[in-house]
Amino acid sequence: MKVASKILLLFLVCFTSLFSQTREKIHIEQKGSRILIFVNDLYTNCASKYSSDIDIQDNNIYVSFFDISNQKARCNCYIDLTIQLNQIPSGEYKLFVQKREFKKFGYARDTTTTLFTQNIKVRSNNTRIMASNSIEQSDCKKSQERTKNEPETNKEVIVNTNSSASAITLLFDLPEDADINVQLFNMLGKQIFSANKNGLSRGTNSVTFSVKDLNTGIYIGKITTNSGQTYNFRLNWSK
Repeated sequence: MKVASKILLLFLVCFTSLFSQTREKIHIEQKGSRILIFVNDLYTNCASKYSSDIDIQDNNIYVSFFDISNQKARCNCYIDLTIQLNQIPSGEYKLFVQKREFKKFGYARDTTTTLFTQNIKVRSNNTRIMASNSIEQSDCKKSQERTKNEPETNKEVIVNTNSSASAITLLFDLPEDADINVQLFNMLGKQIFSANKNGLSRGTNSVTFSVKDLNTGIYIGKITTNSGQTYNFRLNWSK
């Protein structure tokens, strides 16, 4: 009886672990030779930056997405990915959507996990054109906050740039609810940007600012809360 109980417990642990690793929700939409793959609620590091790749082998299409950020924040969150496949030649295929992790980007080892498969049929005039892909990544949606037993708030600021949208996104932790002011200074110490964000919550925050008038260059940034705490960061900006 004890042996059976141990086996059942082991099964439940393995099942729970497997479920926790496959929480992503994936669905596709197809329009001719264009295929959209939506990956919702991907649990990942707050500083992640995803890229994608496509490989067509015989009648199989392998689409993979992977985090290429070497810099990791001290928090995790949920994001959404939209992967677009273009110029798929006509044919009947089996589509594989895979999540990959690479040791060179800071993960424990190289792994490939197949999250989704589906048979698809493509009708198009593309017979000799190479297929292509692109990826869009949402901001963090639900961040995991620290517990009271964790160390003092880390004042590291993760800076993500999006030159096509002329925007920067800052990831940082707050020890309490706060309003903030963000400033950018050029290398001569002159302030060239200032913006406020109010009503931020305790824990990990992700805020985005438009910097369409910012010239290419290196800038020193400072975040100041209404309680007087300051966070410093460096911005390398290029249009």
